[in-house]
Amino acid sequence: MLIIKDQEITLTAVEFQILRFLVMHKNKVVSRSQLLDILYDYQIDVYDRVIDTHIKNIRQKVRALYDFDFIKTVYGLGYILVGKKND
Repeated sequence: MLIIKDQEITLTAVEFQILRFLVMHKNKVVSRSQLLDILYDYQIDVYDRVIDTHIKNIRQKVRALYDFDFIKTVYGLGYILVGKKND
């Protein structure tokens, strides 16, 4: 669960793990492969674009309460979690 502006946002377990990893690496680019490594066993063949779907879902859930895209896409590299609007 995520709390923004005293409002609860329900995340799936995978969404929570992604967000947690991004928070731990705030202001650093995180690749899809890094996220896949923490989410799925190496024996499982998972298409890396599944990460895009999870990021999209996290953004939609947060945007409903907080009009700021705090997860930015870095073209060709991955994602970065940024701070407040004026950071």
